[in-house]
Amino acid sequence: LLVFIAFGAVWSFAANCFGPFYHVFMFDQLGLSAWDVGLMATLAQLSGACSLPAWGHLLDRYGNKSVMTFSLILWQVQNLLWCILTPDNRNVLYAMWIWGGATGAGFILGQFTILLRLIPVEAKNLAIGVNLATTSLVAAIAPITGGAVLTWALARWPDALAVHHVCFLVQPVLALAGS
Repeated sequence: LLVFIAFGAVWSFAANCFGPFYHVFMFDQLGLSAWDVGLMATLAQLSGACSLPAWGHLLDRYGNKSVMTFSLILWQVQNLLWCILTPDNRNVLYAMWIWGGATGAGFILGQFTILLRLIPVEAKNLAIGVNLATTSLVAAIAPITGGAVLTWALARWPDALAVHHVCFLVQPVLALAGS
């Protein structure tokens, strides 16, 4: 359980360090409208919801760890594309969000079900509370850290697109290293 909580904390940091700034990047650097970003978010949620039954079947058949690893790899390798996005190729974001929604759903479902299997029945509330407190604290600190790094880097380098590309390496690299 403690290893799972530590993994969850690393994942929370990786996902939330620069993850909240993807939207800012899409508005400021790629010139997308709120409609475009909202549509992509909706497509991600729909693809995730549609893929859940398949992920559930895979989790039942192959187990949580292997399916979580597989879905995380599929999801995070795709996230490397954030590092090459420009206004000229921004339309690939629609496919990225659909793919990310579908593959991320497998990881999130696996994460939830493995937590339910790992927690000791006699300490269920305490275990869930410790997990949520730890991962939430790290998730809250991460965007503050990411925002400070982005602010510092953008003040020193004139190419904002390149700064974002470098920062966007953090999530997939940390996530893949942790898997």
